[in-house]
Amino acid sequence: MHEQPILEEHEPYYPEPIEHPIWEDNMEEEANSLSPEEEAALEAIRAQRAARDARQADKEKQQAILRSEKLKRFKVYNEVRRKKMIDLAKKEGNEWEMAYKTFCGVEDGLEVNDNAEVEVIIQDIRSANLEDQTYFKALRNSMIFLKAGVKANGAWNILINFLEKGTFVISTKFLEQRTYTELQVILIKIQRTTRLNELLREHVKEILMKVGPEITEDPPMVRFMTNDLFRICYLAEDKLRDYPSIYLISVEKYLRSTGFSSTEKDKAADTLRRFLMENVPYYRKRVERGLEVHTRLPNMPKLNKKDVNIAWLWAGVGQEVEYIGRHIQGAILKPGEPLHYLSVIDYQAANSDPMIEEGEIGMD
Repeated sequence: MHEQPILEEHEPYYPEPIEHPIWEDNMEEEANSLSPEEEAALEAIRAQRAARDARQADKEKQQAILRSEKLKRFKVYNEVRRKKMIDLAKKEGNEWEMAYKTFCGVEDGLEVNDNAEVEVIIQDIRSANLEDQTYFKALRNSMIFLKAGVKANGAWNILINFLEKGTFVISTKFLEQRTYTELQVILIKIQRTTRLNELLREHVKEILMKVGPEITEDPPMVRFMTNDLFRICYLAEDKLRDYPSIYLISVEKYLRSTGFSSTEKDKAADTLRRFLMENVPYYRKRVERGLEVHTRLPNMPKLNKKDVNIAWLWAGVGQEVEYIGRHIQGAILKPGEPLHYLSVIDYQAANSDPMIEEGEIGMD
């Protein structure tokens, strides 16, 4: 058995502090004994430090001035933008009345237009991009701008420009035959530089609201427009979990209450309801109580898209023949000379009208 150590009481040990270290005197002596070269080097270092501090102070002063000027420009920009948004919301004043009068007046593109040629361009883009997402990107990259042109006689038309294809004249009737994707690209490409263009944009938005949602299978999703905003809802189960339940309920309600009935809309709405029934308890209770009941949508008459394309092509041919009949003015054709030779020349002359110009109704 080990014995416990004996604890002896004693006073604690405190080391005595050194009041004057030996090396302090040596430092003072070394500081006072600098050579002239060392003193010159020390002065150079001090001068460099002072110059650096001065440059930093000037830089901070310049940055403060730039921030102040940027803030002033930002305030001016916000004020101009606020006034423009108020002007677009109210649409009041003499300039807006002139724009309304022009837009509700004679549309020159209804008689002579390039609807058939633009239809061919769009179909070529579609055939080269079969997937919906790639078609949207390709059409957006191919279309440069769309704007309203005003002639000297007060008539107006719609000018559309494609990359490597040039500018064409289309009509409002042509816009009514477009799909959701095409109308979305057209709405994005409208130049918002004049009040007449703003009215054209409002007209395209009305057509887009009438077209209704677009439902794709690869990837499965719903694309629609509400409150001037483009919205997307993916229908895959892993994607549906990322959305708030209130958003999915609103999408299902939109599909079951707007536009015409279709198999795609019913299938997408059923997919959303099945997911909500499995994952949202309060929605399941509402369905069981009969609170989520929607009336059946009306059926839309079936329209063959091929017949529509043929109709557009025949309309373009008829307009060209009518234009030739008005402008040949009794020209005598030589035996065996084809008529389409003159039609190409006259038709190109019709499209290069120097009287069309954009911007007569300004936004100033």
